[in-house]
Amino acid sequence: MRRAFPVVLLLWGGVAAAEITSIEECGAAIDASPGIAREDAAVWYHSGGGVPARLCEAAALEKLGAYATAARLLTGMAENPNRALDVSLRATLFADGARLWLDAGQPDLALASWTRSRDLTPDQPVDGVLAARVYAANGDWERTVSVLNTHAATYPGDVTALALLAAAERQNGNPTGALEAASEAAETAPYSPLAMFELGAAQAELGMFAEATDTWERFVTLHPEHELAEAARRNMDAIR
Repeated sequence: MRRAFPVVLLLWGGVAAAEITSIEECGAAIDASPGIAREDAAVWYHSGGGVPARLCEAAALEKLGAYATAARLLTGMAENPNRALDVSLRATLFADGARLWLDAGQPDLALASWTRSRDLTPDQPVDGVLAARVYAANGDWERTVSVLNTHAATYPGDVTALALLAAAERQNGNPTGALEAASEAAETAPYSPLAMFELGAAQAELGMFAEATDTWERFVTLHPEHELAEAARRNMDAIR
């Protein structure tokens, strides 16, 4: 689930007199009108709002769907040596930038941002799902599987992570592992679209065509408008 604004925004308070002067006001303004909130955040910044104002602007840009612009803003702040940001905050900015680059369809830039984040804080806990999304988008299935297995040990029953693991195992040439992960995801959340799709995919990879068709038919019936529904329909046509 996409966050309403970058997590780093939570680390700052408001500082300047403007239409938006605090995190709370920023969140409320974005909910009301992200376009106006972006403009007000710019006013706040030029009134002396500093980093908090820039973070508010990035949050508004994300809400507007301007993911690449928001990513550039965040990573630009993280890269700026003149800003008095501690290492942890810089790492968080890069991690949020990686997430936004993924949403912008720029996996190579997402990987670069994620790598910068990890280089800054190698001993800190990893956001396993974000890391997996970055590695998967770059086709590094082996690392994706490794990250998700580590994540599963800490967060068992995370349906999103299990569905991602099933997809990664399938892409990594391990359909049996994919079926195991997808089955666990489907047992945990029977109506999860990701779990259902990946269960059908794993079944099909193992030659369980009747089971895969049943799974995908149920998926399409329950989630006809899902972004994966058309892929499920095509897959069913291919195995019938």
